[in-house]
Amino acid sequence: MKKNTTLLSTMLCAAMVSSAQPVLVSGFNGMAAVNGTTYHKTGTVGNPTGGFAFVCSSNDRMKFFGTWFLHQYLYFIDPSSFTITDSMNYTAYEITANNEPNTLFTRTNYGLSRINTATKTVTDSIAIPSPQYTRERPNSKEVWVTSNNLMYVVNYASGLTSSSFSTSPVTTDNGEMKFTTGGSLCYKVAWTSNKVYKINAATKAIIDSASTAPSTPSGVAISGDSSKIFVSFPSDFKVRVYATATMSIIDSINTGTREPFDMYRHPDRPEIWVVNHFKDSVSVYNEASHALITAFDVNSSPHSLTFGLGTTSVHDNNAQASGISVYPNPACGLINITGIEGNTAVSLIDIAGRQALSVISTGNTAVMDARKLKPGMYYLKVNSMDNGAQYTTSLEIQ
Repeated sequence: MKKNTTLLSTMLCAAMVSSAQPVLVSGFNGMAAVNGTTYHKTGTVGNPTGGFAFVCSSNDRMKFFGTWFLHQYLYFIDPSSFTITDSMNYTAYEITANNEPNTLFTRTNYGLSRINTATKTVTDSIAIPSPQYTRERPNSKEVWVTSNNLMYVVNYASGLTSSSFSTSPVTTDNGEMKFTTGGSLCYKVAWTSNKVYKINAATKAIIDSASTAPSTPSGVAISGDSSKIFVSFPSDFKVRVYATATMSIIDSINTGTREPFDMYRHPDRPEIWVVNHFKDSVSVYNEASHALITAFDVNSSPHSLTFGLGTTSVHDNNAQASGISVYPNPACGLINITGIEGNTAVSLIDIAGRQALSVISTGNTAVMDARKLKPGMYYLKVNSMDNGAQYTTSLEIQ
């Protein structure tokens, strides 16, 4: 009976299919379609010579939106196929659609507009001088827009109304901002004064700051539990980690030859995704251990990225090229890795960055026994010790 039970469990695991999460990355020669499960670019969305600059997901993450500001278009994209399903003739720059169904906010040259994505019409607009970064505050009816050292708060509960407050005494202090998951705090970097500001989102008051001088910060991302912020420094090739309780540095990540710009926390996994604008790539770091999970190429000059839900039917050319197969995924027993060479190191890493299992292959297959591991998400890394080739994918243990 025990043997039959084990066999049945293995068959059930093998019958499960792993979802390939769609991720869309902007670029100046089309948008990159990315398999967020295997961390690989799988194709290009849109005109390869187009000037796509910003992307975002709908509030349910079942739709993608992308701007083509050089040709005055806003595109509607199906994440399951990475195909453009519709478009709207409108000059849109930074876009966000996090809070409300069928609602997208876009920064224009002159302010902020609200678009009904169901009817593809502009609902209303409001003027804001020199608008830059645009973010919706979670669990609110607010869109925050930076304008040099001022922060404009646009309330959209009824129409669009705005108020503003100063985020720095230096007039030219613009910079990226991100909210905590619940929307109670906002962290904003300041390019001129070289600071990171901690803002009470309810009272619109600065409650703390950290000097980054002489280094100039670029992007910011916040950990899932709001205990840490990750700040990028392109000129230093660094991502520095700050404890939010003290606004002090607790770690510094060397990004090698990649200059880190904007950063995003994965909505479902403890990962920080970093856009390397000048290196045409994206790096992924473990939120807990700060270790590099992987880095992969995307389209030229990426600026922003967004995460979708569901599976993608786009063929993973990189996975095919590697010839590597990992199954079953999810797993609840033995994990099979095929298509590798002899003398290949295979490691299973938990979300804290600790090695849970490891094996070195002697042929073109390897087997790992995961029956004693705790359920959860892991990262499986394949590293050829002969030619240095690498492959990384996420794997769920049930």
